[in-house]
Amino acid sequence: MSQVQLDFFNTPDEPALNSVYVDPMLGCARNPNWRYDEACHMFVDPETSLDVLHDFATRIGLMRDWFQNQSTIPHYDLTNSKRRLAIKKGAVSVDHRFTNAKLKAWRLPGISFSITTDQTRMKRKDVTRRLGWHDLQPDTLLKACVKCMGLKRGEKREVICVIRVVSVCKEPLSKLIFDRDYGNQEATREGFPEMTGEEFVAMFCKKMRVVPSTKVTRIEFSYV
Repeated sequence: MSQVQLDFFNTPDEPALNSVYVDPMLGCARNPNWRYDEACHMFVDPETSLDVLHDFATRIGLMRDWFQNQSTIPHYDLTNSKRRLAIKKGAVSVDHRFTNAKLKAWRLPGISFSITTDQTRMKRKDVTRRLGWHDLQPDTLLKACVKCMGLKRGEKREVICVIRVVSVCKEPLSKLIFDRDYGNQEATREGFPEMTGEEFVAMFCKKMRVVPSTKVTRIEFSYV
């Protein structure tokens, strides 16, 4: 029985929460960064923290630098031996139909964090203000990316993590100035604990070319 057939029978109907998946080995073209003839993907679904994937990768001896987050679905490439080790350690073997379904699931809207990339990576930010996103609804999953717009030719979105929207509201930036305690708390939640609310508003206005009276969309989120 072929590996693909085996994977078909091993594919779970209802995988456990926080499962790590490996799909079948496929032939691939060699390149300077991959000297093997075959590879498979190790990944998680969008509702599982990428930290779960990274921790599992460490357990089977993969380096964080090998993580690929500029494709539709963030993943690690595995050799056949690493694939067997991953399954031995608890990864779920799946077929290509399952992978394709997860590819569709990973086609989440992207939201850029170019100014606060480090804060987002370190999960020190759980509020963001935007000029758009008027129709965003709570419980929506978004791919937090380094940059979504203005990508250069050949440049791809770099996924930082997945976030879940907690709440959405409209409010003027000036609220952070008039209510100092609120402003200082919000500056910290925006990823700038060294700033006052007034300083954050000044920075935001300069960057986005707006004035303090401008109403913006305040998005509170959690990390998946």
